[in-house]
Parts: sequence; C-alpha cells; structure tokens
Amino acid sequence: MSYGRTEQRAPPKDFGSLIQTCSSNIQKITQNTAQIKSMVNQLGTKQDTSELRERLQQVQHYTNQLAKETNKHLKDLGV
Repeated sequence: MSYGRTEQRAPPKDFGSLIQTCSSNIQKITQNTAQIKSMVNQLGTKQDTSELRERLQQVQHYTNQLAKETNKHLKDLGV
C-alpha cells in the first residue's frame, strides 16, 4: 500500500533530485487523498471497522509527513 513507512533516505541536495522528490511526493499525496476519501465514505457503514479506522489514521499520518517533507523541499528550492 502507498501509506507504508517513510523511506529513510538521504535528503536530496541538487535541484534535479529535489524536483524529482517533490514530484513523487505530490503524486503519492494525490493517491493517498483519494484513498482517504474512500475510507472516510465507509465510516458509519457496514464497512466501518477498527481496522479501517486504524488504516485511515496511518494513511493520514503518512500523508501529513509527505506534505511536510515536500513543503521543506519546496522551500529549499526557493519556490
């Protein structure tokens, strides 16, 4: 799934790496946002389980981390 653990990698230092990382992160954020919307729509229905709520929390947390990382990289780029 796309919400797994954040990858422990060295922060990109050059312009191309920053652009690539931001692009990748934005794609993941977009995918995760769609997944979050789908899960939220299941809340209060027969599909609403503790596992769903845990997964929703994990995806939200991971997506927030991606957004923070992306924001930092965009600032590094001077955008």
